[in-house]
Amino acid sequence: MMTNDFNHTIIESPSPFTQVGRDESFTSTALSVAASDLAAEPVGFAVRGLAYIIDRFVLTFVGILFLTVAIAALKTGSYFHIEIPPIQRFTIALVITYSAMLFIKMSYYTFFHGATGQTVGKMVCGIKVVTAHNETIGYRRAFLRWIGYLISSLALYLGFLWVAIDRNKQGWHDKIAKTYVIRI
Repeated sequence: MMTNDFNHTIIESPSPFTQVGRDESFTSTALSVAASDLAAEPVGFAVRGLAYIIDRFVLTFVGILFLTVAIAALKTGSYFHIEIPPIQRFTIALVITYSAMLFIKMSYYTFFHGATGQTVGKMVCGIKVVTAHNETIGYRRAFLRWIGYLISSLALYLGFLWVAIDRNKQGWHDKIAKTYVIRI
Protein backbone atom coordinates (compact mmCIF):
# COMPACT_ATOMS: atom_id res chain seq x y z
CA MET A 1 0.00 0.00 0.00
CA MET A 2 1.09 3.52 -0.78
CA THR A 3 -0.32 7.01 -0.31
CA ASN A 4 -0.38 9.74 -2.91
CA ASP A 5 0.01 13.52 -2.45
CA PHE A 6 -3.63 13.82 -1.33
CA ASN A 7 -3.24 11.21 1.46
CA HIS A 8 -5.40 8.73 -0.40
CA THR A 9 -4.48 5.11 0.11
CA ILE A 10 -3.42 3.37 -3.09
CA ILE A 11 -3.47 -0.42 -3.25
CA GLU A 12 -0.98 -1.76 -5.75
CA SER A 13 -2.18 -4.68 -7.80
CA PRO A 14 0.20 -6.86 -9.68
CA SER A 15 0.65 -6.05 -13.33
CA PRO A 16 -1.03 -8.50 -15.69
CA PHE A 17 2.47 -9.05 -17.05
CA THR A 18 3.92 -9.98 -13.66
CA GLN A 19 4.52 -13.69 -13.24
CA VAL A 20 3.17 -14.50 -9.80
CA GLY A 21 5.30 -17.03 -7.94
CA ARG A 22 8.29 -16.58 -10.24
CA ASP A 23 11.73 -15.58 -9.11
CA GLU A 24 12.39 -11.95 -10.07
CA SER A 25 15.76 -12.95 -11.52
CA PHE A 26 13.99 -15.08 -14.14
CA THR A 27 15.15 -13.62 -17.44
CA SER A 28 15.05 -16.53 -19.90
CA THR A 29 12.66 -16.30 -22.77
CA ALA A 30 9.90 -18.80 -23.33
CA LEU A 31 11.72 -20.13 -26.37
CA SER A 32 14.93 -20.93 -24.53
CA VAL A 33 13.00 -22.60 -21.71
CA ALA A 34 11.03 -24.60 -24.25
CA ALA A 35 14.21 -25.74 -26.01
CA SER A 36 15.38 -27.41 -22.82
CA ASP A 37 12.10 -29.38 -22.64
CA LEU A 38 12.63 -31.03 -26.03
CA ALA A 39 12.99 -34.82 -26.09
CA ALA A 40 15.99 -34.55 -28.39
CA GLU A 41 18.67 -32.01 -29.23
CA PRO A 42 17.65 -29.61 -32.03
CA VAL A 43 19.20 -30.49 -35.40
CA GLY A 44 21.78 -28.16 -36.93
CA PHE A 45 22.24 -26.50 -40.28
CA ALA A 46 23.93 -29.29 -42.28
CA VAL A 47 21.29 -32.00 -41.77
CA ARG A 48 18.44 -29.55 -42.23
CA GLY A 49 20.12 -28.21 -45.37
CA LEU A 50 20.35 -31.73 -46.80
CA ALA A 51 16.65 -32.33 -46.06
CA TYR A 52 15.82 -29.03 -47.77
CA ILE A 53 17.85 -30.00 -50.86
CA ILE A 54 16.02 -33.35 -51.06
CA ASP A 55 12.67 -31.54 -50.80
CA ARG A 56 13.78 -29.13 -53.55
CA PHE A 57 14.59 -32.10 -55.81
CA VAL A 58 11.11 -33.54 -55.19
CA LEU A 59 9.46 -30.18 -55.88
CA THR A 60 11.66 -29.48 -58.92
CA PHE A 61 10.63 -32.83 -60.41
CA VAL A 62 6.96 -31.90 -59.89
CA GLY A 63 7.64 -28.47 -61.41
CA ILE A 64 9.30 -29.95 -64.51
CA LEU A 65 6.35 -32.28 -65.00
CA PHE A 66 3.93 -29.37 -64.61
CA LEU A 67 5.92 -27.19 -67.03
CA THR A 68 6.05 -29.99 -69.60
CA VAL A 69 2.28 -30.45 -69.41
CA ALA A 70 1.71 -26.68 -69.62
CA ILE A 71 3.92 -26.34 -72.71
CA ALA A 72 2.25 -29.33 -74.36
CA ALA A 73 -1.20 -27.94 -73.59
CA LEU A 74 -0.32 -24.55 -75.06
CA LYS A 75 1.36 -26.16 -78.09
CA THR A 76 -1.62 -28.32 -79.06
CA GLY A 77 -3.70 -25.28 -79.79
CA SER A 78 -5.77 -22.72 -78.09
CA TYR A 79 -9.41 -22.97 -77.21
CA PHE A 80 -9.93 -19.75 -79.15
CA HIS A 81 -7.84 -20.99 -82.13
CA ILE A 82 -5.31 -18.22 -81.73
CA GLU A 83 -1.77 -19.02 -82.79
CA ILE A 84 0.68 -18.17 -80.00
CA PRO A 85 4.35 -17.66 -80.97
CA PRO A 86 6.73 -20.17 -79.29
CA ILE A 87 8.49 -17.65 -77.02
CA GLN A 88 5.18 -16.32 -75.72
CA ARG A 89 3.91 -19.87 -75.28
CA PHE A 90 6.98 -20.68 -73.19
CA THR A 91 6.61 -17.47 -71.15
CA ILE A 92 2.94 -18.19 -70.46
CA ALA A 93 3.84 -21.75 -69.45
CA LEU A 94 6.53 -20.43 -67.06
CA VAL A 95 4.15 -17.97 -65.42
CA ILE A 96 1.46 -20.65 -65.03
CA THR A 97 4.03 -23.12 -63.67
CA TYR A 98 5.54 -20.61 -61.23
CA SER A 99 2.09 -19.70 -59.90
CA ALA A 100 1.09 -23.35 -59.60
CA MET A 101 4.39 -24.24 -57.93
CA LEU A 102 3.88 -21.58 -55.29
CA PHE A 103 0.58 -23.26 -54.41
CA ILE A 104 2.11 -26.76 -54.63
CA LYS A 105 5.01 -25.78 -52.32
CA MET A 106 2.62 -24.24 -49.83
CA SER A 107 0.49 -27.38 -49.91
CA TYR A 108 3.50 -29.72 -49.70
CA TYR A 109 5.11 -28.07 -46.68
CA THR A 110 1.84 -27.31 -44.90
CA PHE A 111 0.45 -30.83 -45.37
CA PHE A 112 3.57 -32.80 -44.48
CA HIS A 113 4.66 -30.60 -41.57
CA GLY A 114 1.11 -30.37 -40.27
CA ALA A 115 0.27 -34.07 -40.56
CA THR A 116 3.51 -35.78 -39.53
CA GLY A 117 6.13 -33.09 -38.95
CA GLN A 118 8.19 -34.57 -41.78
CA THR A 119 8.57 -33.83 -45.47
CA VAL A 120 10.18 -36.39 -47.78
CA GLY A 121 13.59 -34.81 -47.14
CA LYS A 122 13.10 -34.86 -43.38
CA MET A 123 12.01 -38.52 -43.53
CA VAL A 124 15.18 -39.44 -45.42
CA CYS A 125 17.34 -37.49 -42.92
CA GLY A 126 15.51 -38.82 -39.85
CA ILE A 127 14.41 -35.45 -38.51
CA LYS A 128 11.06 -33.96 -37.56
CA VAL A 129 9.44 -30.57 -36.89
CA VAL A 130 7.83 -30.35 -33.44
CA THR A 131 6.42 -27.83 -30.99
CA ALA A 132 8.20 -26.98 -27.75
CA HIS A 133 6.22 -29.84 -26.16
CA ASN A 134 7.41 -32.42 -28.74
CA GLU A 135 4.02 -32.54 -30.46
CA THR A 136 3.15 -32.45 -34.15
CA ILE A 137 2.73 -28.82 -35.14
CA GLY A 138 -0.66 -29.03 -36.88
CA TYR A 139 -1.79 -27.35 -40.10
CA ARG A 140 -2.14 -23.76 -38.86
CA ARG A 141 1.35 -23.65 -37.43
CA ALA A 142 2.67 -25.49 -40.51
CA PHE A 143 1.15 -22.81 -42.74
CA LEU A 144 2.65 -20.10 -40.53
CA ARG A 145 6.00 -21.88 -40.81
CA TRP A 146 5.67 -21.84 -44.62
CA ILE A 147 5.03 -18.08 -44.48
CA GLY A 148 8.25 -17.94 -42.47
CA TYR A 149 9.97 -19.84 -45.31
CA LEU A 150 8.93 -17.07 -47.68
CA ILE A 151 10.23 -14.38 -45.33
CA SER A 152 13.48 -16.31 -44.78
CA SER A 153 14.08 -16.72 -48.51
CA LEU A 154 13.11 -13.17 -49.47
CA ALA A 155 15.75 -11.86 -47.05
CA LEU A 156 18.56 -13.41 -49.14
CA TYR A 157 18.08 -16.76 -47.34
CA LEU A 158 19.38 -15.23 -44.09
CA GLY A 159 16.46 -16.78 -42.22
CA PHE A 160 17.70 -20.25 -43.17
CA LEU A 161 21.34 -19.43 -42.44
CA TRP A 162 20.23 -18.27 -38.98
CA VAL A 163 20.03 -21.95 -37.97
CA ALA A 164 23.84 -22.11 -38.06
CA ILE A 165 24.30 -19.35 -35.47
CA ASP A 166 21.20 -19.64 -33.29
CA ARG A 167 21.60 -21.20 -29.84
CA ASN A 168 18.39 -23.23 -30.29
CA LYS A 169 19.22 -24.01 -33.95
CA GLN A 170 16.07 -22.23 -35.13
CA GLY A 171 15.65 -20.40 -38.41
CA TRP A 172 13.40 -17.39 -38.70
CA HIS A 173 10.58 -19.66 -39.89
CA ASP A 174 10.99 -21.73 -36.69
CA LYS A 175 10.94 -18.65 -34.51
CA ILE A 176 7.84 -17.30 -36.28
CA ALA A 177 5.97 -20.61 -35.85
CA LYS A 178 7.59 -21.51 -32.49
CA THR A 179 8.87 -24.83 -33.82
CA TYR A 180 12.00 -26.93 -33.48
CA VAL A 181 13.58 -29.57 -35.70
CA ILE A 182 14.78 -32.64 -33.82
CA ARG A 183 16.33 -36.00 -34.70
CA ILE A 184 13.99 -38.97 -34.37
